[in-house]
Amino acid sequence: MSVKVKAINGEQVITIPSTIHPMATEYDMYQGYDGTIVCLPKNNDNKKSEAE
Repeated sequence: MSVKVKAINGEQVITIPSTIHPMATEYDMYQGYDGTIVCLPKNNDNKKSEAE
C-alpha cells in the first residue's frame, strides 16, 4: 500500500490507510538516515488494552 505526504495548514500529513488500526492515541515519529519514517506509541493508553 502506498500513501502520500500532504500539506495541510502548514503541516506535513501522512494519512493512515483504513486497513491499519492504530493501537495508541499518540505517537512519537522518527526518521532514519535512509528516509524511513517510524511511528512508536508514545503512551500506554492503547485501544487494544481498553477492548480487553
